Amino acid sequence: MTGSTRQDMDQRIEPLLCLPEGGVGVELGVQFGFHAMQLLEIAKPSLFYLVDAWQHDGNYDDVVTRFAGRDEVKILRMLTTEALEQFPDDSLDWVFVDANHAYLSVMEDGLGWYPKVREGGFMIFHDWQIPDTAAAIRDIINKTDLRWVAQARDIQKTVITRKRKVWGVVTNSEG
Repeated sequence: MTGSTRQDMDQRIEPLLCLPEGGVGVELGVQFGFHAMQLLEIAKPSLFYLVDAWQHDGNYDDVVTRFAGRDEVKILRMLTTEALEQFPDDSLDWVFVDANHAYLSVMEDGLGWYPKVREGGFMIFHDWQIPDTAAAIRDIINKTDLRWVAQARDIQKTVITRKRKVWGVVTNSEG
C-alpha cells in the first residue's frame, strides 16, 4: 500500500461504515485487492464482485490467492464496461469505483454502473484528489440523483454518494 499510513487507512474506513452489511457490492479496479479486503471486512457483503482487467498476471494471481476460499467473492477479469452486462439494473447495494482515473473513464464507469445500484444504494468514488476524477464525480452527481454523503479525510480522498430513494406520489383517487 504505497503512500498509505495507518491513519490514512482509518480515515478511509470511517465513511464506509454507512454501507449495509450483507448487501451485494462491486469493486471496479481491484489491482492488489487491498481495498477489497477492507470492503469485505467492513460491509460483510453476501456477494462481492471484484472487476479488473488485470494487465499484470502477478496482481491477478495475488488477488485470486488472497480471496481463495471466500465463497462470497466472485472475481471477474474483464473491463469494467464489459462486466456491466453481468448485472441487472437495481441489483447492487454499492459500487466502489477505482479503475481508470481519466475523466472519460470515470464518467463511463459512473454513468454505466449507476443504473445497477438500487434506490438508496451507494456509489463510492476513490481518488478525488486527481483533477480528472474530481471533475468526473462532480459531473456524474449533476447528471444523476446521486447525493453527496461523505468524503474521507484520507490522502486519496474517497467520496461516498447515495442514490436517492424515490418515495412516489400519493394521489386522492376520490376525485
